Amino acid sequence: GRERAARAAVLRALAPLGPGVAFASVPRVGEELRRLALADLRRSSGLALLLVAAVVLASFRGRPGASALSALPLALGCLWTFGLWGAAGRPIDLLCIATLPVLFGTGIDLGVHTLHTARVHPAGVAGAARELGLTMTLTVATTGIGFGSLASSRVPGLRNAGLIVAAGVVLCLLATLTVLPALGALGDRRRGGAGARTGRPPRERPPHAPEIGRAHRLLGRFHFTRVFWYRIHRLGVIVVPQRLFAPGIALFTLLFWIALRRVGAAVAANLEAVLGPAGFWRRQARIYRTLREFAWCLSERYERLALGRVAEVALDGEATWRALLDSGTGFVLLTAHLGPWESGSMVPATRNRRSVHLVREAEPDAEVDRFVRGLLEAHAPGLHVTHFAADNPHLGAVLLDALRAGDIVALQGDRPRAGGRSLEAPLFGRPFPFPVGPAALARAAGVPIVPVFVLREGRLRYRSRVRPPIEVPRTADREADLRQAVAGYAAELEGAIRERPHQWFLFRKVWE
Repeated sequence: GRERAARAAVLRALAPLGPGVAFASVPRVGEELRRLALADLRRSSGLALLLVAAVVLASFRGRPGASALSALPLALGCLWTFGLWGAAGRPIDLLCIATLPVLFGTGIDLGVHTLHTARVHPAGVAGAARELGLTMTLTVATTGIGFGSLASSRVPGLRNAGLIVAAGVVLCLLATLTVLPALGALGDRRRGGAGARTGRPPRERPPHAPEIGRAHRLLGRFHFTRVFWYRIHRLGVIVVPQRLFAPGIALFTLLFWIALRRVGAAVAANLEAVLGPAGFWRRQARIYRTLREFAWCLSERYERLALGRVAEVALDGEATWRALLDSGTGFVLLTAHLGPWESGSMVPATRNRRSVHLVREAEPDAEVDRFVRGLLEAHAPGLHVTHFAADNPHLGAVLLDALRAGDIVALQGDRPRAGGRSLEAPLFGRPFPFPVGPAALARAAGVPIVPVFVLREGRLRYRSRVRPPIEVPRTADREADLRQAVAGYAAELEGAIRERPHQWFLFRKVWE
């Protein structure tokens, strides 16, 4: 204070002798330059932040919640970086502050890419983070190495600036891969699905997904649709003695019959089209019997796939089946969610060593997809290829090539995939939406559709109903060709359901 006052007094005394006179010293010039630089950096950092925010907001079509969420990793990364920097007692100079625009532009990319990918990823934010994790890690690694190399500089300002940028992008990545998936899972649990806070529309549940309600939000990963129960079921089949299977299945069926009221209501409503109206107690008996059949089919699936137990499979239409397999030409094996449906696709792979491409609709829980794929492909290594309908936009071309090469493509024909085109055909006298994809694929490849339904007859005993091939016409009227094939399959499916109505595992209401 005294030095500043003394300088001011000297300047006043010298002013009459030389107007505009000023002190010129290294400390004074340095202070003036620092003041100017700080003012410029505040302005440039603010401008960079404003422009980045505008671009991010535009990319999310004006959704402020999604834009703010995408910036969260950047905010946390900067907070952690400068907090650790201060805790370590490191100085923050002009060059350190000058790195802020670089950090803004690099750090924001991580959150933006993750949330934009999450809008279309079936597993939401967590799935997007897993899918992009390696790519983002490599990007951050190269950026961090580039700036981190400045740590070898003998100029303290350059050394500090390089270290701050390297540490900043790494911590932004850490926040992206940990905090964003956690928030996404929390939002999904509260809303029972993917949320609007991520900037993406709620993920449409697959058409075969069971009816769920508040229990899904309360139980989270312990809900019956999550992979937890699949793993527990497989473990139980492996460790529990066979003599305890029947009482165990009866007990768990009773528990699920009590707990899954929405699923039970859907089962009862669908079975009315097959078995006719029923009173309250008969409806409950139908629900219990269907859930018990489902439990047996799943348990025996794990016995076959995890323990290698052999099931007895009787063939209806054996001559037709052998002729198809021995012909060497491809065909579309069209089944339904009826009985142990996966067994139908396993028979040709194990008997004739023909590659079978099994196409499944993605489950509500992506972990279930990976679990089921591992089971099926381990059963027939190299011959059983599992595809999920949402995985590959070029799946149609892949399946077409497989059919032309003589392979078998196994599809579900009783439920259209989410967002897929469907054609209505009568089922039990009521309009029912069937996926058009199998018929269109068979028509394009010039191969037949073979309806195959596997029905459970008893303990590890099944009957495979191989129906006559359905030839898809190839006339000038493509729509009429597809309708004819779909109607033919609908008639076959109705006959199979009538034979074993309690093995029709459709857990959503089809008809209101």
